[in-house]
Amino acid sequence: MELGRFLVLDKMMKGVRTLREGVYFGLGWSGLETALLGMVIVIGVFGVQTLVATTDLSARFPDASKTDIEQIQSFQKQAAELMQGNPLAGLTPLLERGSMLVIDIALTLLILLGLYRGLTSYIWAAAGLRTLFSAALVYAGGLNVYAGEAVFLISGILAWLLARQLKKSLTIPGAHK
Repeated sequence: MELGRFLVLDKMMKGVRTLREGVYFGLGWSGLETALLGMVIVIGVFGVQTLVATTDLSARFPDASKTDIEQIQSFQKQAAELMQGNPLAGLTPLLERGSMLVIDIALTLLILLGLYRGLTSYIWAAAGLRTLFSAALVYAGGLNVYAGEAVFLISGILAWLLARQLKKSLTIPGAHK
């Protein structure tokens, strides 16, 4: 990710060097994916909620066989257990995407700072942070879903703090616009 971001910013978009442009680039880098996945998540949660709330499956699915209805009932039961009566339980991936958006913006700013100052250490720091965030997410997600969500939230907060610090230290022309 960071190598690709570096190559795009260094070779193809040499004019992007201000804080505002860096934020816009970071939003574009991750924003479209966030928006599309967000729509899929919301539609999916709405569909699952509708299925869980459906009481007469044979009326809802008149062409379904008895085996099909039994499979749908099994899925309906599993979905209800997974959500445990909380209709917002399926929306936690939106927290993940929001955190990834903040992380991508912060890492874009770090790479821009490295390009502006001519220091590859900033690019390596961005790659290292991405690796650290990813390793923590994989490990925590393997423990349980809520640990993974907590790491996403913490990573997003740390990235936001990093972006705020970079904003203070950026000496790129136009950085305070």
